Amino acid sequence: MQDSKIGFMIKAAAAAAIVAVFVFFGAAASYAEVGKPSLVAHGGGFINGYETTNSVEAVMQSIADGYKLIELDIDLSSDGKPIMIHDWSRTARYYFGAAFNEKLSEKEFGEILVNGKFHTLTFEKLTAILDEAEDVRVITDVKDDNIGVLSAIAEMFPSYIERIIPQIYSYGQYSIVKRLGYRDVILTLYAMPTIDYDELLSFVRYHALYAVTVGDAHDYLIKDLKYRLANDGVLVYYHPVIDFEAAEEAMANGVYGVYANRLIPADFAEPARSYYLLDGGAKLCDLSLPEKSFKSLKDVKIKNGAGKTRVYLIDGQVATDELVSDLQEGRHDLRLVLTSNGKTVASLNYLLWSFESKLWILDKRYGYRLEEFEDPADMIAFLAAHQDVSQEVGEVLQNSLIVKAGEHYGYCNGIPLTFTVNEEFLFAQKYKNGSVLSPLSECMKAVGAESVTMDSGRYVYVYYGGSRTMMQAGTTYISRGIGSSRLATPLVLYRNKTMAPGEAYKVITGREYLDNQELMVLLPDNVKASEVCAEEILEAAKWLFDKEAELPEPQGQ
Repeated sequence: MQDSKIGFMIKAAAAAAIVAVFVFFGAAASYAEVGKPSLVAHGGGFINGYETTNSVEAVMQSIADGYKLIELDIDLSSDGKPIMIHDWSRTARYYFGAAFNEKLSEKEFGEILVNGKFHTLTFEKLTAILDEAEDVRVITDVKDDNIGVLSAIAEMFPSYIERIIPQIYSYGQYSIVKRLGYRDVILTLYAMPTIDYDELLSFVRYHALYAVTVGDAHDYLIKDLKYRLANDGVLVYYHPVIDFEAAEEAMANGVYGVYANRLIPADFAEPARSYYLLDGGAKLCDLSLPEKSFKSLKDVKIKNGAGKTRVYLIDGQVATDELVSDLQEGRHDLRLVLTSNGKTVASLNYLLWSFESKLWILDKRYGYRLEEFEDPADMIAFLAAHQDVSQEVGEVLQNSLIVKAGEHYGYCNGIPLTFTVNEEFLFAQKYKNGSVLSPLSECMKAVGAESVTMDSGRYVYVYYGGSRTMMQAGTTYISRGIGSSRLATPLVLYRNKTMAPGEAYKVITGREYLDNQELMVLLPDNVKASEVCAEEILEAAKWLFDKEAELPEPQGQ
């Protein structure tokens, strides 16, 4: 990504940024005048359902959401350049689909994608972002050789020292990091195997730290450590926090701020901090209502809503029984206005999706989930109307499994498939050798498998056509019946789901496949790859995923 493009994205993000108003409680109130942000974007922040990606897009979204402190995982590339990666083995399987036997160069790292979707972040790219977002600072998290990484940053990017807040993991690192020129330093405790409270408090009081970061695990060493430190006058960040209620509880008990996975600064600005729709006892982010009625909408509880007059607006119109029951299917804007004694106390904005018989309310940050309901192209209509697709190719595609790297949907026998994990989209991936990887369970069940299971040893069992195929995620091992072999591309555990290359589907089903490192097409039974026009099939399959393309007029018109 070019610096100019990053600059443009940052300016757009800044225009959309939310100005957060932070309110502090308990012992933390004494720090309000310090002016330090209370929220830190953990691992770069939250982007389209993905946490801690350390990606360009995540950082841009965090800036757009109003973050002023962004924590990033940093290591050195094989050529000694600072790059944003948590580690090369354990979490690399989650973010990149495979562990790395050795470190990549900065150039190689810059050419891969995080979760098959987002751009990796190098320090060079980060400087372009910081140049545009002048009030944003970065907190470092280094899992290996902290001093080496911080030394490299200080040597290569000395003019950005003021924008960096290093985390240190032991008392002895403090003086070294200060000598490197870093002004502010955070002591984070997660790497300390033991903690003596008096020693810790003495160190903090003697040294001019920016803050101390404490995680839940430390409660096993010293009960309520974060609260003890806060009550003793230490500025404490709690690490990490996923839900709003946990952050509120921590700050109400003296913690200054949190490293957040899915929260945004606007959550702590009024009125969103005090007034919001509830899903059970928690702040609503995604709630399906049992029926399509105004009553079901009004039955959703509101934090601090007692005694307030409520007005519901859908696309700017005052909601009524008739309006809701006749609401057109699809996406709408929902606004809830709360008044007291004739004065507006809160105006809350959500997204509303109307189905034929029910409603779905989402916090606006989860609007990307609505993409699931933007129907993929109708394959049958598309093939019938597209004059460049021959009848032979159309028949092949209508009886194939089709997936595309980077997409959360595919087709099987002409019917769209949607790939998800938990509440989020799951995207087909591309392995480092270029092979397309797709969700094995969803795809095999669509093809006709009786079952797909995985045990605790990551062995995967597929029952298809009366035979059992056994594989092991993370390896190239595959066994069908009494025979076994090795795949050229391993099965990969991605977001804890088994992703498989076309070769695995061929072994399981006996069907041949095409793979051009963008699309994988599992051909119908008894269709030989050598006997079809692969280029024409793959080109037609590509058009199915082209969201910008207009459906051609049907032939004969």
